[in-house]
Formats: sequence, structure tokens, C-alpha cells
Amino acid sequence: EKDPADSLTWLERDYDPLRYLADHVPAPGWRKLYKNLGPPMLFGYRQSPRSLVPSGANGVSATDPPLEVSGMVNVVTDAQGRLREFRAVPPQLEPDGAPAPEFDWSPVFTAAGLDPARFQKTEPTWVPPMPFDTRAEWKGSIPELPDVPLTVSAAAFRGKLVYFDLLGPWSHPERMEVQTRSLALRITQVTVAIVLLGLLLAGVFFARRNLRQGRGDRSGAFRIALFVFGVVILRRAVSMHYAGSLPAWVSQDFVPAIAFTVFIAGFVWMIYMALEPYLRRRIPELLIGWARLLEGRFRDPRVGRDVLIGALAGMGLALMSHVVNGVSTWFPFQHQTTVPAFMFGPGGTNPLVYLLNQSAGAVVLAFVLLAVYFVFRVALRKPLLAALALGVVVLLLNLGGENAVLEIPAAFIEAALITWLLTRIGLLATVTMSYFQILMTYVAPSFDFSGWYASFSLPAL
Repeated sequence: EKDPADSLTWLERDYDPLRYLADHVPAPGWRKLYKNLGPPMLFGYRQSPRSLVPSGANGVSATDPPLEVSGMVNVVTDAQGRLREFRAVPPQLEPDGAPAPEFDWSPVFTAAGLDPARFQKTEPTWVPPMPFDTRAEWKGSIPELPDVPLTVSAAAFRGKLVYFDLLGPWSHPERMEVQTRSLALRITQVTVAIVLLGLLLAGVFFARRNLRQGRGDRSGAFRIALFVFGVVILRRAVSMHYAGSLPAWVSQDFVPAIAFTVFIAGFVWMIYMALEPYLRRRIPELLIGWARLLEGRFRDPRVGRDVLIGALAGMGLALMSHVVNGVSTWFPFQHQTTVPAFMFGPGGTNPLVYLLNQSAGAVVLAFVLLAVYFVFRVALRKPLLAALALGVVVLLLNLGGENAVLEIPAAFIEAALITWLLTRIGLLATVTMSYFQILMTYVAPSFDFSGWYASFSLPAL
């Protein structure tokens, strides 16, 4: 439709072909192919004849609300505007009893930037997810990847395209397959679950005891919780997809956003109230810079020192991430793709959303790590053993990736640096480190302000 009731756009990483080439084409040669293929990015567009009101609490996406209302359309193109995916929901009722007209597939090949002469029609094997009355498949290749077999699968209903997909050896029948998780991913997920559950239980116990005994910096805890609440709710407000009736928006978007934000802010308040009295008594040096910052002493040398050290550590970790992901450009390391698996989803293309999200995330992560360290100090009694235990937890959280030879040594270095920073420099340096690490990993520090990414580079700088 030219004037849909609602629409949505997003960017995503074209990861599957990227990973396939990294696994099957000798490095570093495969990266040169992208000079002709174009950047490994996809642009997504969705439109609907009705307001896009999500069924879950994560907001509107390519699949939520489900693609089931007649007239809904999803289009995905590559960075050069060539069609990669197409989904359209046909009418619920047959327009008439006439037989389906013959469909001309040539405009589809033109939209996808494919040469029909390089493709041979075959018997269809991929079943489209949309209702159809005509379907077809072709097998062939493109000049940029002559040795990689590609499949074009398309379907139409009553003379209109309803489905298109460009499939390769990396494509799998996801609707049929049982989802599996790698061992590294399972270790990370179990570690996160155990850490969060343990902190929640310990935090409730110690915070309650401190409140009953009249101990703890309540003013500082409130200010930190207020900061986290303000940043997270502003981020949700900027990224939220406003559509539908007011009652639907309140129940589906506003209430879950408030509930999530209150939980995060309350969690930080609880951790601060549980830890602060004990840290102030046992290891006060870790809170000096942080306490002075809360007092508004922005020119204090200790504050400047902690921020500077944290910024350098964060940029060092970001540089290491770029080196790990870029080393295959010069040396024959297989399986490693070019950049971390991160891209801007629906609502994430606003640089304000990104910067706000990292602000809250840096504070929460630093408090979680400090809480883990404190629990180990209490349980193990010796600072060295507590630091080693914290390092193991950080290591487990960073395991995984694509090439163990590159990723595991990097995970050890990251765990050692974060552990040293938290246990030797303090909380403020850890917060700063976390923010700079994420910022410098995912935002291109470019001075080319004519690029589309300038809206991220400029605010980041």
C-alpha cells in the first residue's frame, strides 16, 4: 500500500553468508569478496494496514505482531538495495473463482539483481510460509560467488508476489529444526542465571538487615536508582513504537516498560544498600572515586584518575575486540567474521537510544561485578581467592565466539583486566570501562560525517 496504517524499519547484520564464507573460503581472501558484494548489512521494512501492536513486552519487530493480517508486507534488501526477502499476506477470501493467472517472474529477478541466464528452473522443495497458488524455484550462482550454489524460491497468489527468498548453503529449514545451543553459550547462560539469582537472594538478605540496623547510604542509593530509572525509561520512551489505541498501547507497551524499568532501578538500589556499608568498612578504597562523584566533586583528582584509567581500559578492550575480529584480514584464521554480532534493531537506529542504553548498562554491569566480588570476599575470606573467583566468573561470561584460538585468549585477557580494575582501582573506573568498551566496540569512530553512521559517530565522540 502507498499509505499503510503503520510501518517499521530496521538494520541487521547479514550474518549467515558472512559466517559461511569465513568457514569455507580461505582467509583472508574471502573478505576481499565483499568489495563487490557490498557491506554485509540488511535493511528491513515492514508495513501493515493496521497499527503494529506487539503481543509481547519486547516491542514491535519483524515477527511481532505476527505476519497474519491481509496486506501486511515484510521486505528485506541488501546494502545496495537488492531484494533478499519478501513476505506478503494475501487476502483471506478468494477474489473470484477464476484460475490463477500466469505469473511473470522476471521482475523478481530484476529486483534481486540476479541474472536469469545463470539460474535453471528446478522442482520446488522449499515450502513458502504464505498461502500461494503458484510457486517456483531456480538454482544457480552469481558472478561474485561462482562456486557457491544459490537457490531462488518464490511464490505468488492470484498474480501477486507473496514470497521470495534467496537461499544458500547457509540456509536451514528453521521451522523444522530443533533449536540447539553451543556448549559455550550454555555455560554463559547458566553462569548468568546463577549469578543473578544468587545476587538477588543475597541482596535481599543484606539490604533488609542494613535497613533494620539503620546502616547504608540511602541518599546515594536513591540517586543511583533514580539515574538508572531515568535513563532506562527515557530510552524506552524514545525507542517505543507508538501505535494502536490508547488502552492497547498502555497495556502492551507502557506498563511492561514501567515494570521493567522499576525492576532494574530497584535491583541497583538493593545491591547498593546491601553492599555499601560493608564495602565502606572493609574495602573503602574501591568507593572513593564513586563517592566523590556522587557528592558532585567533578574536579576531584581521584575522580579524574578513575575516569581516565577506566576509559583507557575500556578502549583497550574495544581495540582487542576489533583486533580479534579483524585479524583474519591479514592472517589465515578461519571461522572469524568481521565485526561482533550486533546491529541496530527496530527503534535502535536512533543514536540517543544507543547512548542511553549503554549508560544504564555500564552502571548495572559494574554493580553486578562488584556484588559478585563482595560475595566472594565474604565466602572465601581471602582477597586473592575472591579476585581469582571473580576472574573465573568474568571469563565464563565471555566464553564463546566463532574461533576458540582467537576468542579464548581474548576472554582471559578481558577477565584479568576487568578483575584488576575492579579490585584495585574501584567502582567508578569499572563503570567508565564498561561504557567505553561498548561504545568503542560498536560505534565507528569516524570523522567522515557524510556517512549514514555519522549520526552515531558524532554523539559518541
